[in-house]
Amino acid sequence: MAGIGTINFGGLASGLDTQQLIEDLMKIDSKPLDRLETRQTTLKEQSTVFNAMKTSLTDLKNAIIDLKSS
Repeated sequence: MAGIGTINFGGLASGLDTQQLIEDLMKIDSKPLDRLETRQTTLKEQSTVFNAMKTSLTDLKNAIIDLKSS
């Protein structure tokens, strides 16, 4: 029966808003993934900062070496 749309009687018989219940359960189910994605973003930002610090320290070290040799 292709082409026939879906009919939704969300909670009609039970009085429950089943569509809202399903949406709420999906939100709860996705929370661990959301937390991991947030953590991943934080770690990437920290990595960027540490790499910038490493570059600055390397530049400082090279400047000190240049000063010592002159």
